[in-house]
Amino acid sequence: MRDALGSGLRIAGGVASALQRLRSALAHRDGEQTRDFTFVIDVARAFVAAAESNERGEVFNVGSGEPASVNRLVELLGGPRVELPKRPGEPESTFADVARIESRLGWSAEVSFEEGVRRVLEQIDYWTEAPLWTPEKIEDATRDWFHYLDRSRDSQPSVERAAESTV
Repeated sequence: MRDALGSGLRIAGGVASALQRLRSALAHRDGEQTRDFTFVIDVARAFVAAAESNERGEVFNVGSGEPASVNRLVELLGGPRVELPKRPGEPESTFADVARIESRLGWSAEVSFEEGVRRVLEQIDYWTEAPLWTPEKIEDATRDWFHYLDRSRDSQPSVERAAESTV
């Protein structure tokens, strides 16, 4: 559940605070990567469904099951776009296989991606005091990540590196 939309939760790497202050949106790389954004109310409903069920010791994926591109998020938010470099290990696509939670708990997301973004924008004033993440602040805050991730990347070949070596 990395990409929950709603008040009180992170929205695509700090997009809400940037939007509130600058009406800009951050897109890592070309923005074509997709994420399974799920509205926070749907996440809460999934937790309640699991708690009220007789299921114990089970793992359920929670998501919309319908990934959207970061570019689509930027489009819905409006304003100028700020491109950021790819983060080490960032996947092209993340989305939840929700077949198990749908069949076993009868749960499915009800709030569409577009509706979730609309609701967040209606409450955007909530984010006035949130920290503003600029490309420079992100670079500074993640500098050590890149150092350690690059080092571990050299010692442990990834699928992406293996694919690069076969081309």
